Amino acid sequence: MQCNGAINETEEETEAKDKKTLSRLKQLLPGVTDIFINGDPRGFALKINIEATRILRNKGIYIETDWGGYGILAPKF
Repeated sequence: MQCNGAINETEEETEAKDKKTLSRLKQLLPGVTDIFINGDPRGFALKINIEATRILRNKGIYIETDWGGYGILAPKF
């Protein structure tokens, strides 16, 4: 909806909301600090930096990845 202009927010409002969301996620996932919101509507919305994903996998924490190697935060069906 945001990509199609269906949400009437300023860029500052969107950034503040995203910052709040990321802060909550980091509280739920201690030790995972490199989470970011992917703005491309064709992919997963929440991703983890490639290097952080490698570190988690080396610790035995399996994280699904996309084709680019970024960790993805998504349910597995």
